[in-house]
Amino acid sequence: MRGPIRVPTKDVSPFLKKMRAVLLGRDPVLNNRWPVQQSAHDQPPPNLPAGCSHKLHSNYYYTRDGRRLVNPDEVVAINTTQSSVTKLLGEEVPQIQEGEVKSVTVTQKKPKIPGVPYNPPYTLNV
Repeated sequence: MRGPIRVPTKDVSPFLKKMRAVLLGRDPVLNNRWPVQQSAHDQPPPNLPAGCSHKLHSNYYYTRDGRRLVNPDEVVAINTTQSSVTKLLGEEVPQIQEGEVKSVTVTQKKPKIPGVPYNPPYTLNV
């Protein structure tokens, strides 16, 4: 009985093969992928069970989109002259009864004043 039939690959003629080997100084390694050199694809396709990412509505990566987490700005503090009460985030607004005056002052940070500039001696400026 004979072995498997060898299918010839598409390459150059035998004369050019020898000439190429002489000019290169070694046997060339062809980077082409011939069907003879590849593994057979006769195995059955995998039968995998459906997982958590099987459907789009329960896909984990769908909920990781950062653009869906963008909301309008959150008010941290309200300071108005009408109510004269500063409301901070998470605090209850105190109710002011009639005749009672409450005032809340908010101090603003002043810009830093630079120190005295350094004036080196004239001999160092040459």
